[in-house]
Amino acid sequence: MFAHEQTLYIIGLTQQNFKLILDLAPKDLVLKYYENLDNIDLKKADYIIAKLEIHEITTITDKLQNLNKNLDILTLCINKDDFYTLNLDDIHDIWPSEPNKNDIKFYFKKLIKTIEFNNRFFEQKEIFETIINSTDDLIWVKDTIGRHKLFNNSFLDALPSAPDGHRKTREECTNRGHLFIWELSPEDYEQGEFICMESEIDVMRADATLTLNETLKVGSGELRSLITKKAPIHDRNGKIMGTIGVAKDVTQELLYKKQLKKIAYTDMLTGLYNRRYIYDWMDRNSHKNFGILFMDLNDFKYVNDKYGHVVGDEALMATANTLKDQLKGYILGRFGGDEFIAIRDKCDVDLQKEADKLVKILEKTYATNQNYTKLGISVGYAINNPKDPDIEGIIHKADTHMYKHKTQSKMA
Repeated sequence: MFAHEQTLYIIGLTQQNFKLILDLAPKDLVLKYYENLDNIDLKKADYIIAKLEIHEITTITDKLQNLNKNLDILTLCINKDDFYTLNLDDIHDIWPSEPNKNDIKFYFKKLIKTIEFNNRFFEQKEIFETIINSTDDLIWVKDTIGRHKLFNNSFLDALPSAPDGHRKTREECTNRGHLFIWELSPEDYEQGEFICMESEIDVMRADATLTLNETLKVGSGELRSLITKKAPIHDRNGKIMGTIGVAKDVTQELLYKKQLKKIAYTDMLTGLYNRRYIYDWMDRNSHKNFGILFMDLNDFKYVNDKYGHVVGDEALMATANTLKDQLKGYILGRFGGDEFIAIRDKCDVDLQKEADKLVKILEKTYATNQNYTKLGISVGYAINNPKDPDIEGIIHKADTHMYKHKTQSKMA
């Protein structure tokens, strides 16, 4: 897929063999020729073909190990009997000690295939790791008993710290189960580390991708809401060898939705529910025997006209706060303007007594502010009939009862 420029050192072979290898080499393979090991910088060597004396082989393997290079980059032209005495099982390959033209063609083509395979493997690994580590989603792979075989950086960052406070490393978490990784309780540990496999078992039984809603406690101690997709992974024979999980953190998204819903259902001035919520609630609960108190301020227009809308708004907020204090257990709403509503989920109180008590309490509230002295409130009530629910009807009934009370108050 991509070009990989790499360097092959040819050490100790004949110039004729070097020229033959040079003709066979692909364009992106840089060849360097050395007659011996003297003054060779092995740091830049990606692959090495060497024909050396026995004592020189020890020298080159020691140098490679000191440079933290794997011996599998090394191919030796050596007699097989000598090779067996050296115990160098980690090197890539051995060639005949005196390779001829056909040997060179055969063995070098094998080496080129290995180099191409290693390049393809490296680039696929690089692409895969870059993809999974470029996302905020948590990604992990487990085997069939729940050992974590692979995971991305976001997954590692989400893990809680170890009991001694240090951040767990990738090495610590590889081949460990859910309990160790997420620091679950000692009681959970007693049941065995590789539990909490319910959803993975479901995925493997279904042999299909499943979508789950999960709650996770992350390293910071926060509870995060996740939408997780889990899918089975198969070996070459089609047998399930584990599962892969991808979890999208939707905590903030759900918070935004909650806030938007609150805005849609809340009266911004008073913090009570608005008309939309009240209607929605009564529609959803029309099968219940609930009761409502319907309220309207008396002489509110006078306060607004004389003192201005700021004072009028303060009067509405004072009314709302009093309702919150006095009507515990009620669903409270501002129906619009200076109209308020309170819903009793279960009609287990005398609504007439509740209305009379509320009028007296609110009159005391208004009396504490000289701008509200003309204010009063009228309250009507009605009870829903679950056998014959009529939302508009019950509100009209309470409204009619309220205006009857308002008329009586003006005549008093």
